[in-house]
Amino acid sequence: MKVFRFCFLAALLFFTIQPCFGYRIITPLPFSVANKNYIKIQLLAEKGDTPADSIFYDILYNAGTLLTKRMNASMSDIITLNEFNDGVFNVQARIYHGLHCDTISSKYSSSGIPVLLDRHLSYNETIFKSVYIEPAKNAFPLLKKMAADRFAGNNNTVVFNSGWNEDSIYFRLDIKDAQLNTAPSAWWDLFQAKKFLEVVWTSDCIEFGFDLQHDRREWKDTGDYEFLVNIAGKRAGNQWSIPDSIYNHWGSKANVHVELSGTVNQNEDIDSGYVITMAIPWSEMKYRPMAGHLIGFDLQLYDKDAATDEPFRSSLSGTNPESNDNTSEWVSLLLEAKPASYTVYLYWLALPVMLLLLWILRKKGSAVAAPLAAPPSVSTLPAPSYSESIQKTIELITAQYHDTELSRTSLAAQVFLSEKYLSALFKKEVGENLVSYINRFRIERAEQLLKETRLPITEIAFQVGYNSVQNFNKNFKSITGQSPSDVRKTT
Repeated sequence: MKVFRFCFLAALLFFTIQPCFGYRIITPLPFSVANKNYIKIQLLAEKGDTPADSIFYDILYNAGTLLTKRMNASMSDIITLNEFNDGVFNVQARIYHGLHCDTISSKYSSSGIPVLLDRHLSYNETIFKSVYIEPAKNAFPLLKKMAADRFAGNNNTVVFNSGWNEDSIYFRLDIKDAQLNTAPSAWWDLFQAKKFLEVVWTSDCIEFGFDLQHDRREWKDTGDYEFLVNIAGKRAGNQWSIPDSIYNHWGSKANVHVELSGTVNQNEDIDSGYVITMAIPWSEMKYRPMAGHLIGFDLQLYDKDAATDEPFRSSLSGTNPESNDNTSEWVSLLLEAKPASYTVYLYWLALPVMLLLLWILRKKGSAVAAPLAAPPSVSTLPAPSYSESIQKTIELITAQYHDTELSRTSLAAQVFLSEKYLSALFKKEVGENLVSYINRFRIERAEQLLKETRLPITEIAFQVGYNSVQNFNKNFKSITGQSPSDVRKTT
């Protein structure tokens, strides 16, 4: 009898805890990019695998919200992502056989398979400048005197300058912060790279991002670098490729200095903020700089207003804080050319004098010298003309604005320039981003059609190159301040 009970319990235990080795998630793939408001989740069971009693999937999104749903017999489901912020979310599944549960997760993250939600596919066209600094000069006093850029985050303001030469790239950041806080760290954190990194970014901190190849990938790759500096002067450099699971530390030769104006972790008073000066040798990032190069760039501000608070994150590029791994939406940093020498300036100053002397010598011997004409006023001088490439680009836009395939890519191919160089050159000469110029050109033509014809608004949208009426209405309102129907009513 005892033997029978033992065999029965052993069999019951075997069937209860039998694992489901054949189950796997086939959709979504790790490190895929979702660009719409829905995504498909699907599991697959290998032939001969025991049917599950029940299957649930869990989605961790918005940095802490958990969505759990039970799957149907087809082991697939379509979920809407309307409540999801752009950024990373994680998918995992739980398969139940009796009392046993197998969790299908990811080797990349215990939270599940990582997916990037990115519904804003256009590139960020903003370009900031890094001025050239002679190697023999002290960069930081020069940067302090120069005009600065700025961005706001939470209740802070970041004022920053950048300079470069063949040796290093330099930054000076002045952060206005009324409450200075840093996370405590134990001595053993220094020996745990990941833990030490967490100590840095859970304090008041600045994170620098460099996309040196400027390939604007959706996920960081091996050409992308991060460098974090907190108010305690602790720093951590990271180079990684998320899909390839490559994670390296760098930055040991970076020169970093932090100057505080206030007290740390004493929030009863009002602080002024802190200043970070930093020089990173290009050799640390295995990069050879050249004048005129554009690199992808971003700054993230971590603002910790109380000892127990999670830092509030904001960025120079304006991307969602949870999608800062998406380098396609970072801004660009232009390495400006070396300024012309004094010899060149003297040449251009002397040139008008030489021309005047030649003119006088040519007229010498005349009985009555003709009076010299007054120089033209600035207002009567002809406007500077565009370069041949930009003039051709504008002509192409004028001729092809109605084509829905018109884009920065198609224009660059037609004028035989790279997309990055064409965008930078267009912004420099015209003073407006290339994509913004195309949109404004189309909307101006649409406004003309609204006033001069009775064509339906939908037809007008298609005639000026939009294949989405919703997108047309959005751009029209943004550029003119009115909706298309409002303009139609007033005519």
